[in-house]
Amino acid sequence: MSLAIALVLLSALAHATWNLLAARGPGDSRAFLLAYSLVGAVAVLPVAGVSLASASDPGAVLRQALVLGVVSGLLHTAYAVSLQVSYRHGDVGIVYPVSRGTGPLLAVLAGAWVASEAPSPLGWAGIACVLAGVLLAASDQPGDAGSRRRGVRAGVVGGLVVGLTIGAYTVWDDHAVDARGADPLAYYAVTGLVQLLVVLAVAGRGRVSRARDAARTAPLTVLGVGVLVPLSYLLMLFAMTLAPLAVIAPLRASSVVMGALGAAVLMHEGSPARRLAAAAVVTAGIALIGWGA
Repeated sequence: MSLAIALVLLSALAHATWNLLAARGPGDSRAFLLAYSLVGAVAVLPVAGVSLASASDPGAVLRQALVLGVVSGLLHTAYAVSLQVSYRHGDVGIVYPVSRGTGPLLAVLAGAWVASEAPSPLGWAGIACVLAGVLLAASDQPGDAGSRRRGVRAGVVGGLVVGLTIGAYTVWDDHAVDARGADPLAYYAVTGLVQLLVVLAVAGRGRVSRARDAARTAPLTVLGVGVLVPLSYLLMLFAMTLAPLAVIAPLRASSVVMGALGAAVLMHEGSPARRLAAAAVVTAGIALIGWGA
């Protein structure tokens, strides 16, 4: 269990980092999505190839990854598109915490219903602490009252939509790697390829050239997001093989406070004191989830 918790917290750190990068990415959100999806797919393929080569039956591993990974790729594409659109229309400081708070909660509830993975009483208390910390971080929004209301409205709506996609792919991916025993590396490689193909199919020729321009004008951002996206999720997939979804999903919500602290320190957004308080609440929740596991 301790290894699973460590993997999820590392995943949360990588996730918060790439979201901070993505929020300040190039202006055309779909071109940026295409650019970093290509980097992610290229980064994962060699590692997945090594994993397949070392499997006792590579053909069976690949077939299973293809069958399950197509669904995952479509769900992850819906998440990536809705996230970029929400970042363009709502406040990042609202979209990120709302989505990362509601997504795990929906995943836990679905897991309790579908897979009978209901949290313990301590686990429920920990989930409540994590969500309270998320809300505390989300409430720390600068600006005048009018701009705050507009930002909150757009951010909440966008965050809820993104949260629905997070809950959907989290439950499906847990089913794939835990219940069905899919190889995480091969499975995620298929997920990344499907996402890339879907984005390519809808991007259009003009957006492909703009994706190339985005990679040239912000190469470190595109490279950073492209590498951290698969790294973050692969860490969580491996954690899913070691611990139940009721533990994994809420713990990953700690990325909200990591992102909020990063925005306060690096981008001078919001109050560091309030965000440290939110971090303390989320940390307490993580401890309760670990004790109740």
